[in-house]
Amino acid sequence: MTINCAKGATLNLNIDSLEIHSMATIMFDTLKFAQRLEQSGVPRNQAELATKNDIKDIRNEIQAIRLKMVEQYGQFVLLKWMIGFLIAGILSLVIKAFL
Repeated sequence: MTINCAKGATLNLNIDSLEIHSMATIMFDTLKFAQRLEQSGVPRNQAELATKNDIKDIRNEIQAIRLKMVEQYGQFVLLKWMIGFLIAGILSLVIKAFL
């Protein structure tokens, strides 16, 4: 990704500052990212603000994912109960047929 910075400088970003620890966790070094922004000509306060806004965006995305997970869990519990009642109904018909 390329970012155009002040004084005509450009910043080429790669994934060097990302460390993948597992499927669910990605570590991002915000200090290193802010320093790279500074080196490319972005003022320090804007570089720090960019990383703070990025962190805020990521937290919002995580919250949205958690809400979706809660909804999915509720649907799973409902499905589990429905299957339980279905099995109980079928068993009652089978028992009734043989008695």
